[in-house]
Amino acid sequence: MSATVFAGTAQFVTLAIWQEPASGWSLMTLMTATLAVNLRFALMSASLQPLFEREGVHRRYFKAFFVSDENWALTSYEMTQGRGSVGFLLGAGGAIYLTWVVGTILGGLMGAGIPEPRRLGLDFAFVASLLALLLSMWRGWARVLPWASAAAGATLGYEVLPGKWYIVLGGVCGSAVAAWSSNAGRVDNEKS
Repeated sequence: MSATVFAGTAQFVTLAIWQEPASGWSLMTLMTATLAVNLRFALMSASLQPLFEREGVHRRYFKAFFVSDENWALTSYEMTQGRGSVGFLLGAGGAIYLTWVVGTILGGLMGAGIPEPRRLGLDFAFVASLLALLLSMWRGWARVLPWASAAAGATLGYEVLPGKWYIVLGGVCGSAVAAWSSNAGRVDNEKS
């Protein structure tokens, strides 16, 4: 699964839902949850579109496989510095993909040898990597509203929704507020 589904959040959501052999309704739930969680890649890839203007359609699809949260954030930062490139995106994506697959294999082979990963703080590694990405994307308090709405939506969803749907709610809330605030800013600029 790790070699063909290069989307950690989708795997976490899928494994949390997939408790028994998938059938009918549970399979539909799995597919819907995976689609909802991965919809962010459409927005992330769209933000990288300037890098792909000279690429053919087939090459774009191949390279889109290597877009992950981490290398999207790194490439986006490089773009703001005038250094972003398809090569940077693919280099970072390839390195992350290789680490992802090798880490999965090692975890499968040696994971049972770690009796309590939480005692070692290993369960915090995923959270720590996402926090590091968020901090690298911080652009000041003027853009905090989408972040705050994503956090509020996810927190509310965690309290009232079953399973991992709070992740989807947080993403939808943050994306909606970001789109609204971006559009509101554009309208204000056109009026002045």
